[in-house]
Amino acid sequence: MNHPDSKLPPNWFPILALLLGVLAAAWSCLHREALFGDETIAITHSLQPLPHFFVQVIRNDIHPFFYFLLLKGWSSLAPESDRWILLSSLFFSLCSLLCIYACTRTAYGKQTALWAAAIFAALPVFASGATNLRMYGLLPGLAVLCWFANRYFLATPSLRNALCILIAQWCFAYSHAIGFYFTLFFALAALVEQRPLITRKLFTGWVLVQLLFVAGAAFLVASALIRGTEPMGPPGFASLLVYPAELTMPWGTRGSGLYWGGAIFASLLVLAATHPQGRRLALAVPVAGVLTAVFMGWLLHKSMFKPPVFGASLLPFLAIGAAIAVSQSPSRLLQGLGVLIIAAAMYKNIGYATYTKQTNVLSNVGNYVAEHARPGDTVIIPNVSVFWGVMRYADKPQWGEPLTTMPLQNNEQWQALTNRLGPALTSALKLQPESDAVMANGIRYIVGTDATHYELSGGKVWMVFRHSYKETVVTSTPLLVDNSRWFDSLYSVTELNQSAGGSKAISNPERPPEYAPAY
Repeated sequence: MNHPDSKLPPNWFPILALLLGVLAAAWSCLHREALFGDETIAITHSLQPLPHFFVQVIRNDIHPFFYFLLLKGWSSLAPESDRWILLSSLFFSLCSLLCIYACTRTAYGKQTALWAAAIFAALPVFASGATNLRMYGLLPGLAVLCWFANRYFLATPSLRNALCILIAQWCFAYSHAIGFYFTLFFALAALVEQRPLITRKLFTGWVLVQLLFVAGAAFLVASALIRGTEPMGPPGFASLLVYPAELTMPWGTRGSGLYWGGAIFASLLVLAATHPQGRRLALAVPVAGVLTAVFMGWLLHKSMFKPPVFGASLLPFLAIGAAIAVSQSPSRLLQGLGVLIIAAAMYKNIGYATYTKQTNVLSNVGNYVAEHARPGDTVIIPNVSVFWGVMRYADKPQWGEPLTTMPLQNNEQWQALTNRLGPALTSALKLQPESDAVMANGIRYIVGTDATHYELSGGKVWMVFRHSYKETVVTSTPLLVDNSRWFDSLYSVTELNQSAGGSKAISNPERPPEYAPAY
């Protein structure tokens, strides 16, 4: 039961923290100028027409469609404007903050809700989610809605409330490749909280609802198992400390930033543990979610931990747990600890938000190609997602159909699928590319590493490489490298000329030391 208002800390501090957190996120978002690599993947999906939009996502992304569908609606208003598209992340993050406040207010009262929103807004991951064109601004709100829908059903069971569970959990699961993993912990938290109210009949009904959810999300589990994930080594014992530290900070944080992240996480956990309700919530979601990921990594000899999705999915519950302790305890010591944690988190949050980040590298690459390539030239881009990004800026956002413009050779999995579907259905779904090149302003843009079926005489050849992707382009004509232009530490544009003394196999150029990333 909530404590009376007279025992609660003053309202001014969480309100101030909430405003500062929102301003920091808005500042960071509004100072973005263009999209970076992974973001151009998201917007390319979103610009595809229905119904092939769904085929595009399934064909070319490990993540499901729900976030991209929302982004499709947003971007349709101004598909050429990077700033408008990036504002969607700020909008979704603010919606998530509103969900945290509204659900916590209904469950624990106004003061707890205010503190929960303030704590989450103060965390650097909030500004990070609001700044990047990914689903991480949307996930916190969906996560809390999943928990709240389960909690509400267990308190007042009905068919409508069961449907709310299914809708909330399916929306979350279909927003990220491993979203289904987290729904277990959201449901578990509600079950633990509402345990005194649960009868055998109610528990049976709740289990049936969860089984329906699993049936509707089985495709996602199969997809994750078939596609796999990017190669990451198994966790070690140090992961028990590193993973929590990475949760609260933006992805890629290193050095002293991890010490800050670890201290913030541990402080919030200690604070939540001082109150029974806060302790149950913190243990059931963030602690159980991280420990299970470590255990599964040990079992499978492969890590499934990705800081952005884990932070977006788990940290709202750590914030709510800590808020319960601060708002419902008369202890001035706990209130002071809450203020101190928010101040420390806000210090790092503002530092992240005001840090000048080089995120317009890919737009610079596309603009450079558009400025220097001439009609009759050929631009070869080995990687598909880099090709999409370059085409957005070198030509226009809606440059063509990604489904029909891809490397001509499918991988073994997709070739087996198209063989089973047959030529008629494969053509209708656009699963077989029609070409690996497009013409724009008299310039031929080729995607993939095989250019042996093109005659490259009559103009210069340009190749765009991403440094982290080690690729070799094979051509029909010997080419000699003239020069390579680097853009930050990520991309290079190599200019080549035909020469009998050249090579028909061109690989990524060596990155000069001055462009090596500084960690």
